[in-house]
Amino acid sequence: MHSGDAGTMDRDGYVTMRGRFAELITVGGRTWFPRDVEEALCTQAGIKEAAVVALPDAKLGQRPVAYVTLNGDAVDVPSLKNAIAPLVPYDLTPLTIKSVASFPMTPTGKIAKAELRQSALAER
Repeated sequence: MHSGDAGTMDRDGYVTMRGRFAELITVGGRTWFPRDVEEALCTQAGIKEAAVVALPDAKLGQRPVAYVTLNGDAVDVPSLKNAIAPLVPYDLTPLTIKSVASFPMTPTGKIAKAELRQSALAER
């Protein structure tokens, strides 16, 4: 079965979903799973939701941009990279994190990452 999902299977046969192949980001030759960063961001106090999209970058190939919504708590967005660095296997130097009031949503209630990416491209 080809679902388009990326995951791993451990030696006991348990499957861990890592994300969708279509959403993988290649940053300086290294593959990032956006879900890793999104889940790490959501562990931080005050973060309600997170979504990571890729923007074209002449030097890196793609540049990751994370968007977060807040629970109303005061969050020091610039310090989030340092806070999640131990939680992800990536060098977060090229990551940009931005706060948004809300995410565009699909009819099924998922974050519309394609629409979010188009908005990010329009901001450039």
